[in-house]
Amino acid sequence: MTTMRTLLKNATLIDGTGASPLPQSLVLLEGDKIIAVAGRLEDIPRDVEWQEVDLGGKFLLPGFVNAHDHVATKRVRGPLSVQVLTSDEIALGISVNNVLTNLSEGITTMREMGSRNGFSRIMRTMVQSKRLIGPRLVIVGRALTSTAGYASRSSVEVDSPLEARKAAALLVKDGVDWIKCMASIEWELAAGEPISAINMDIATMQAAFDVGHHHGKRCAVHAICDEAISNALAAGVDTIEHGIMLSARTADEMARRNVFLVPTLSGYLEHSNDWGRGEGVRRHGDLLQKYHMDGFRNARAAGVKFAFGTDTLGNFVDEAGLMLMGGATPMDVVVAATRWGAELLGLSSEIGTVERGKMADLTVLNSDPLDSPSAFGDVYRVIKSGRVFDPQHIPI
Repeated sequence: MTTMRTLLKNATLIDGTGASPLPQSLVLLEGDKIIAVAGRLEDIPRDVEWQEVDLGGKFLLPGFVNAHDHVATKRVRGPLSVQVLTSDEIALGISVNNVLTNLSEGITTMREMGSRNGFSRIMRTMVQSKRLIGPRLVIVGRALTSTAGYASRSSVEVDSPLEARKAAALLVKDGVDWIKCMASIEWELAAGEPISAINMDIATMQAAFDVGHHHGKRCAVHAICDEAISNALAAGVDTIEHGIMLSARTADEMARRNVFLVPTLSGYLEHSNDWGRGEGVRRHGDLLQKYHMDGFRNARAAGVKFAFGTDTLGNFVDEAGLMLMGGATPMDVVVAATRWGAELLGLSSEIGTVERGKMADLTVLNSDPLDSPSAFGDVYRVIKSGRVFDPQHIPI
């Protein structure tokens, strides 16, 4: 059976490598793979026929990577304490809608950073089995935290290295792709300092990470205060989520260890807005804003690689704009949304750049993301595994 070939033409290619844009590019797809990238038709193999898709001068990029999201709580109004009590039927419906929403926003790969009752695993299975259209899902399942610690209602509670080792092993057995620990704890009702503190010690996190690494899994932490970030680095973490109070000294250590940052700038900015989560959350969000941009600038200055993550309330347009405010160049921002996200996930051989042999995961924008961050919200088409989607026709 002959596999259909599709030639994407008449677009400016921003390929995710950091190279200069290529006007009037040609990208040839065969099934779910990219088989040729060129600037001239003469450089495209003509051994078989193809169908042509004229992109009308738009901007062609690798599919976006959302490295931090939560399928069951994304952009849901109301207190988190109430959300965790939502019925499974409603939470499952929310999860389906959020998978579709990510795809409509040009996201072709997402890392789901924690959900209850196996919702992330269900979504991953549905997408893999083609029962649901959506981004490729990489999942945490449930995070590890201390008893009554941060997000304890939706996480696995552990209080010793032995308990952490057992919990991590069970998560691996359950099929997760990543192990996550809650390195810090924050309080919604905090009226002053400290606004973040250590939640898990080094030995407990290291025990979980050792199990994860033994089984070929990467490891992440929720970490707000600098002490928790430093502890996570000592425990052997691979990515820091949020990193709001990151110091210059700790950022240097992150860079030395090649640990990624997913700053979730837009997600935490939204904490200061009214999502029905209470005055405590808004006040806490205001307190954190004093530190967040400085932490990101410290990461930039140290050479730490960073990736996009919307968390529950953010979006790619605001994330891009805030990265620019923090000193990133427009090309840095594009690379963060694509190649660096793929590297963080350990998937750079498959996705993240537009190159021959990689997956046909692509996003087409109406406007130039190197000119304005608003382009990230101006999605014309999404191509996932070679299948072309019009965002306006994705049922959300």
